[in-house]
Amino acid sequence: MTTRDRSQPVATNHGAESAPGMCHTFASAMDWEHEIAIDAGVQGGKPVIAGTRVPVEVLVMAVASGDGLKEVASAYCVTEAQVRAALAYAGHVVASERAVALPG
Repeated sequence: MTTRDRSQPVATNHGAESAPGMCHTFASAMDWEHEIAIDAGVQGGKPVIAGTRVPVEVLVMAVASGDGLKEVASAYCVTEAQVRAALAYAGHVVASERAVALPG
């Protein structure tokens, strides 16, 4: 059984070099930290677009299902830049994932 190691706070990688095997760095591509908010009183503490109640996961899943950025932005009353911020945040979370084996 594995679980995500959440013992460390989320850290940014601004200005860092690309990871081995990556074509380029995404650090300067999106400053998602100003667009994403996490508040225990909003959507149960799930990441949302700042100033809204729109969960990041909803935007990411809409894009993953094939909807275009413009279509998703219009459907959820956010900007295309905010949709890109949601995708960048999701990428950051996935990049920081670590699997930890648990006994049993």
